[in-house]
Amino acid sequence: MPTLSVHLSAPLYKKVRAAAKRAKLKPSQFARKAVENEFRRMPPALTMGALVGTARLAPGYDPAAPVFDDSDWQQ
Repeated sequence: MPTLSVHLSAPLYKKVRAAAKRAKLKPSQFARKAVENEFRRMPPALTMGALVGTARLAPGYDPAAPVFDDSDWQQ
């Protein structure tokens, strides 16, 4: 199954984690269901329009490059 990585603020993650716990799911399972439910609510034309341009990469982007500079880990 393909993977999608999402960065959340700490307060939002706490809300997701609490909602997932109430639903007796892992946070990642809860997030997947939330995304699936949102796409089900949207008309197909709107969904495809929302995705336009998302595959364009920033100039100079290197997917093999480290996300963080090594010096950031020295702190």
